Amino acid sequence: MSIAAAIDGEVVAGVIAAPALGEVYAADLTGVTVNGVPAAPRRRERELDSLVVSTFPRDLDLETVGDNALAASGRLVHAYGAVRTLGSGALGLAMVATGRADATFDLHTNAWDVAAGAFMVRLGGGRYHGCEDGVVDDDPRTSYQRPAYWSTAADVDHPTLRDLVTELAT
Repeated sequence: MSIAAAIDGEVVAGVIAAPALGEVYAADLTGVTVNGVPAAPRRRERELDSLVVSTFPRDLDLETVGDNALAASGRLVHAYGAVRTLGSGALGLAMVATGRADATFDLHTNAWDVAAGAFMVRLGGGRYHGCEDGVVDDDPRTSYQRPAYWSTAADVDHPTLRDLVTELAT
């Protein structure tokens, strides 16, 4: 479950619940917590040292981009130290915001699934890039409304994710 509160389109608070893990990720303008304990992202300088979590590739990805999804999955495995598939984009963003993963992305999402997580990532100094038709949107008021995104735990460039999302989100 993921819930965000926005004022004039800008997210100011969010909660992501992961009942199966017994965890609640929460954020407001004062910071991010996991079960009430302050949390922060970690910083990995290289993709090869990073853990990527996502929902990719799933059936929708295979339907929309075909074999390019499988090739992109191979690119991820070569570029990153570890790639894990989760069933939730919101949980992936929460994990990035709290230092349990270094990056996440999705090609098919909804604003209500990512608004809270995008806020959490940015609050901790990370990046959230929305993408639509190959065009990147970094505005906190609109980027979570784009159907594709990639997000990183720190102000570190992840060229493989940037290229993959901008190429396939068309």
